Amino acid sequence: MSHGSRNALANKEVLDLANMIGQASSQDFVVHAFLDVLRPTLQDAIDQVANDGATDIDVLPLFLNSGNHVMKDIPDMIHEARQRHPKINLKLLRHIGAHPGYLTLVEDIAKNPEPYVVI
Repeated sequence: MSHGSRNALANKEVLDLANMIGQASSQDFVVHAFLDVLRPTLQDAIDQVANDGATDIDVLPLFLNSGNHVMKDIPDMIHEARQRHPKINLKLLRHIGAHPGYLTLVEDIAKNPEPYVVI
């Protein structure tokens, strides 16, 4: 899940990432969700895959820092979803900025910079 944006390109990138993960993954369901501004919301996405038969749901926050969304808002949404779907194993994964591989990614980008092109 990501924050969501009024910028269509940003939202398309989230959808494209979910599609790429889905194609490369053995998971039955890989869906995207947005915290704010757009649909599907996290609640919508959880309800969708739960209704489609998911028994385990992992939520991956595409956030870099431990801000209010990561520390409070998303955990509150997960708690609420657990109340609605008590038979589903619902797990909140750590946000990407807390992943050990994040430092390696940042180092790689710094060592091999590619210019940002505004279209």
